[in-house]
Amino acid sequence: MAKLYTIDMRYKTPLFALFVVLLLAGLVVFYIHGKPPAVQIEWRPASTLPTSYAVSQNYTWYALQDNTISCMGTPLPEADASTFVASSLDGYGKDKNHVYWCYQVVAEADPVTFTILSKEYAKDAEHVFLVGGSIIAGADPATFAPVLYLSPQAIDPLQTGYGKDKNHVYSLDHALPNADPATFTLDPVPSDKNWIYLNDTVVGPARLITDNVQYSKALPTDCNTPGADAIYPRVFPPAFSADGSVVGYPNDFSICVIDKKTNSIQIFPHGTEQGVSISKDGSKILYFKYQSEGAAMNGETCADCGQYSLDRVTGKVQKIPSNLL
Repeated sequence: MAKLYTIDMRYKTPLFALFVVLLLAGLVVFYIHGKPPAVQIEWRPASTLPTSYAVSQNYTWYALQDNTISCMGTPLPEADASTFVASSLDGYGKDKNHVYWCYQVVAEADPVTFTILSKEYAKDAEHVFLVGGSIIAGADPATFAPVLYLSPQAIDPLQTGYGKDKNHVYSLDHALPNADPATFTLDPVPSDKNWIYLNDTVVGPARLITDNVQYSKALPTDCNTPGADAIYPRVFPPAFSADGSVVGYPNDFSICVIDKKTNSIQIFPHGTEQGVSISKDGSKILYFKYQSEGAAMNGETCADCGQYSLDRVTGKVQKIPSNLL
């Protein structure tokens, strides 16, 4: 006869009940806050599309006029308007026959199983796609997922540049050599148990993150200009000198340098969105001055754009000639 398992009456106490309630509450909190933000995708039928791209709403790239689908003004004559749906996130559309990235057919994509994962990744039953529809070679669609920001202060939690499957971590469509998918995270910077990454480049050992915990906590007040975007965490990880004693954090307004040897913080008014580098001895900070998107669209030139070297002792800035880069 099978043994019947019963609950010991000693555990039917108010204290045990409180423990169960707290445990369940903790699981709920973890479920809500421990999971990456969900990617909310709507597939909008053709009947809801505007009549032209010029009067489009909800940021859709697609339009429907005279039973013809178009994207940014370019007709898609092969698209079936009766089954066509447009994604609410970026420029994907699909019908019963094809998946489209604007007016281009995404080769080999299956419209039945095609799923958008983030602003950079999508997949179907057989492939993983980078934004625009190119196939990521070797990526496993069954286990692939974007690596998203958990922090509600993230600049854009759905656009991080990183994804992973059971075998690899990807920076866009490049597999990071020897990166560990099980431990890879964006909190506080792109890293796994071994290394810190900038895009697909290793920039330092992971221990440097632990070494800088006390400093990173001080950054929001000590390193940021009032009203400026927070330096830490950022899309770009901090840069380190060879021994890890000098750390640099950039944002749009300034470069903050922390020196562990002197326990001091320096702030230099040279903003950059391109990240910073630090010389091996920690004496020089390298950063880029770039042309703003608006200036480029207006046809303006940028004579000052390029890479610069900043001397931490003198504060002197020197532009590095392009032939030396």
